[in-house]
Amino acid sequence: MIARLSESIWWHCTARLVGSNTALSYSWFKGDQPIIINSNTELFQNGTFHIREVRRVDSGSYHCRAQGGGEIAYSESATLSIAELSSLQSAQIVTKKDNLLRQIRLIARKSETVDLLTQMIIIGGKAAQFLSNSCHLYLFGTKLNMLYLNQTQCAMKWCNHSNQCCDMETQSTLNVAVVEHRHSGQYTCTASNPLLAGEMRLSDSATITLIGRPGFMTSPSPQVALVGSSVTFQCSTSGSPAATILWQNENEETISNSQRVLVSTNSLRITDVRLSDGGYYTCKAFNEYGENKASALLTVTDSFVPVAFTRTPVDQTVVVGGRVTFACEATGTPEPTLTWTKENGDLSIVSLRTDEPAPGWLRISNVEVSDSGLFMCTASNGLSTSSTSVQLTVQEGPYFLSEPVAITVREDEFAMLDCTAGGVPEPEISWTTPISSLGTLQTPSNPSSMIEVAGNGSLTISSVSREHAGRYTCSARNAMHVSREHAGRYTCSARNAIGSIHSDVTTVHEVAGNGSLTISNVRQEHSGYTCSARNAIGSVHSDVTITAHARPVITVAPQDMTVVEGDTVMLTCRASTTPPVIEVKWMYQSEQLFTNLKYEVFGNGNLRINNIEKPQEGTYSCQAENDVGSSEAASSYVTVQVPSPEVEVFPVEVTP
Repeated sequence: MIARLSESIWWHCTARLVGSNTALSYSWFKGDQPIIINSNTELFQNGTFHIREVRRVDSGSYHCRAQGGGEIAYSESATLSIAELSSLQSAQIVTKKDNLLRQIRLIARKSETVDLLTQMIIIGGKAAQFLSNSCHLYLFGTKLNMLYLNQTQCAMKWCNHSNQCCDMETQSTLNVAVVEHRHSGQYTCTASNPLLAGEMRLSDSATITLIGRPGFMTSPSPQVALVGSSVTFQCSTSGSPAATILWQNENEETISNSQRVLVSTNSLRITDVRLSDGGYYTCKAFNEYGENKASALLTVTDSFVPVAFTRTPVDQTVVVGGRVTFACEATGTPEPTLTWTKENGDLSIVSLRTDEPAPGWLRISNVEVSDSGLFMCTASNGLSTSSTSVQLTVQEGPYFLSEPVAITVREDEFAMLDCTAGGVPEPEISWTTPISSLGTLQTPSNPSSMIEVAGNGSLTISSVSREHAGRYTCSARNAMHVSREHAGRYTCSARNAIGSIHSDVTTVHEVAGNGSLTISNVRQEHSGYTCSARNAIGSVHSDVTITAHARPVITVAPQDMTVVEGDTVMLTCRASTTPPVIEVKWMYQSEQLFTNLKYEVFGNGNLRINNIEKPQEGTYSCQAENDVGSSEAASSYVTVQVPSPEVEVFPVEVTP
């Protein structure tokens, strides 16, 4: 078993004296020494051993001893290990050129020089023990995802509760087929452990310096300046030998120091900016291997209006697989540009699932749980900048991590039922039992009538008796919704705001016969069922309800209409089913419509067409979707009439 520090763990030990009902006594050993029970440990009569809060000194080998009737038996050993993250070794660099292979081990801050067009392999060192790790590459503090050409994960070692382990890769390798200037700099491998939140290990850094014509580490960026202000362009290079830098104007004339211009090795500064200073400025870097240039535009303006938002996005909650649109608009002089970023995240990771339905807007399709977080819309015109934030919450339907299974146990034996569920929001686990006086048992619960619910959601019965036979219901709930119980079945249910799933479990003393009911091709008319058992003495009955999920059905369809050009048109579409409708889509002539300046798709299924024009005449169709599938499309035809021009009649004077 692997446990985090301060985590609560349980070990169970059960034995029986063959041919005798003699009660057994249990004791536990760590190594060869008997365990002395203290405030942090518990030993139950049924042999269960509990450590309330795991400490580092608790790691080691444990076994159980059962004793009674003059007999003694020992269990096999189980090892308790503490989740940890070991240090990384120094990074290595292997360079390959002209079919020769040489290997250099780098220590912190030591540099290595390679030629351009050399194949380079960077290997991260030995990483964490016990659990999986992830390696990331950093260049001067900037994460370089684009460099992952052939990457494997850092060291992994997964162990289950039976201490069965699986070893995987022990190195993380980065291959760069053709070395470029952007690859120069410091490289560091980081290792993290999912059980040890906030902990990280860093390898020693490896520094790469390239031989060849200069490359740019920092290139000049476009600038916007007011008349009379100051502006600075930055430029720095990489490569060996070191480069000489010159600044040039649009006419490729070298710029020198003057009363308003200051030229330094890595910058160009212009003070008291004038309209005539507008144009392109070029940083030219050269050495004995060649030269390189980078240019940027200076825009000079004599008017300025600060950036101001005219439309800001609103917080949204969306289901996994859905789509979300954030609207963001701003004004200012010069005209601002709008960009989107994600707090503590990389928006480029979801770039294949994003688009811009209108200037400055952000739309994410096929939303994933990892998309949850704070998004920032930034408007800038070079002279002023303003930002606004919006929260995206992604909900995920519940799913079972472990399901209870039907079991048959004898009296006085130990029994355990597992039921854990995942989802967003994270479900909370509770149990109801055949012993009605216990009510609902929350996670975790104190022992009562030999029954206890552990922090992980598992229900344990330390010593089974006849009163424990019957129905056990495990419910998963979150802040949005509480699961419903299904009478007459031994059911474990998981439900949150998105949906629900169910798994059956029966706890009995004896099982005879097979009374299962199988329904093929379930339809919504399949609902209530009663199971009856009878013999010569009497009969008993048990009821169960089945909820059938189906595709949506359009209940209110859009109607054909005739409108006048320039009107605002509202088309209505409603659907109903179980589970609820997730989204209503609109199509025009079979092409899907999205919210923009012309069309607005509302959450209730309506479509509004603003200032309709003759080219918008045609067939509009709506289609509803849920977790099961899509409805049949419902269509309407919108006819757009163009008003005839009014003719004004003037009287004409006729002279005889």
